[in-house]
Amino acid sequence: MDFDHVLLDLGAGTGFNTLDFFLSGDLGVLMCLPEPTSIDNLYRFVKAAFVRRLRGLDRKFQVRELLQAAMTGNAGTTVSSPHGFFERIKQLEPERGALLHTAMQRFTPKLVINQVRSEADANVGQQVAMAARNYFGFDLQSVGYLQHDDSVWRAVRKRRPFLLEYPASPLAGSLRGIVAKILTP
Repeated sequence: MDFDHVLLDLGAGTGFNTLDFFLSGDLGVLMCLPEPTSIDNLYRFVKAAFVRRLRGLDRKFQVRELLQAAMTGNAGTTVSSPHGFFERIKQLEPERGALLHTAMQRFTPKLVINQVRSEADANVGQQVAMAARNYFGFDLQSVGYLQHDDSVWRAVRKRRPFLLEYPASPLAGSLRGIVAKILTP
């Protein structure tokens, strides 16, 4: 097929098919509502995708061997996060650890917060991105948010695409801005 972009809506979940499709793409975009259950589900998905990507690199980097070495290091040494795991591996085997870390840095999903109703909701993306950076050690880039807009359900009731029915709405403008951020390297 001759397309510039192919968009797959994978839905929710951490099944291997969902994770593998997500990881096989050149770019992954995660959608999340600014609600605790949605943020928990996002965290579970990111963690599962991260681990799946790490396991995918096992043949090249012997990840299991490195993980075992990092976890059974000096007495009293604990690895409490993936970021700590990479730091420990770099101490044990600097060259291989740096190569593994670089390979994992290519895991850079984008994040969009959907149905934002307040300023606090709008800040959720940056907070989640910072938590991912601190815990996982990779860049989860928050590319913006989409405000709640009743015109979406109106378009659904009319059985018309939202962007065709309300192209001048603030939400349509926000969506165009997010797409521009995502497609700009």
